[in-house]
Amino acid sequence: MPPRRSADVLHNLLGRLLRLRGFRRHSGSFVLQTRPELSLTIKPNSGTQVLMPTLWIMAVGQASAVRAGALGLPLALSAFHRPEEAQVSASAYRKAFRPSSRPGLPPTPKLFVALRVTSAPSHSEAERLAMPMRWAFEQRRRFNVMPQCLPGVEEAIELAGGVWPAESNDWPMYTVSALTDLRSRLMRMGEACGADEIMMQDVIPDPKRRLEHYHDVARCFA
Repeated sequence: MPPRRSADVLHNLLGRLLRLRGFRRHSGSFVLQTRPELSLTIKPNSGTQVLMPTLWIMAVGQASAVRAGALGLPLALSAFHRPEEAQVSASAYRKAFRPSSRPGLPPTPKLFVALRVTSAPSHSEAERLAMPMRWAFEQRRRFNVMPQCLPGVEEAIELAGGVWPAESNDWPMYTVSALTDLRSRLMRMGEACGADEIMMQDVIPDPKRRLEHYHDVARCFA
């Protein structure tokens, strides 16, 4: 599909999504029916410039990484699906990178690495806190079943038959760490891939504890 046609399709799709979310069209904008003071405007493309969102390719291995590079697209590298391939996939992406002439795409390789992270003041507490995530994804990996809801920490430990020790290799599927070591571990993994950013995925069932976790991680990098 030509870029301009793609942009038109995207523009129309955004309008449909806004209507489904309760917005109505009024004087060129979309106004939320229950709160008229809230409005959004989708600006159409004008002139010869085609405005498009930045497209990223998610990769868990070398094949998708090479494809992203060949197309000149940014790479979202999932280092928790196949952590042992993270570095070689990042290297393959950089070698295959060819700048694209399409507007908005980076002139040089750009990637972020996604990691599953759980941390706490002590290593043993981080291992406990990681158990809901580790147990849930183990069910999907072994039995192709994803639990409809996450167990709490104590329930997950009981279901798993105890606390599972954290992986000790350089590229674990789950990065479980004491806060004192977290910054150095994440920086080392990011630098090994030449990452511009690190995306952290955590699966902590308690919203309050998850927010605390984000604050703890932020303080490590402050």
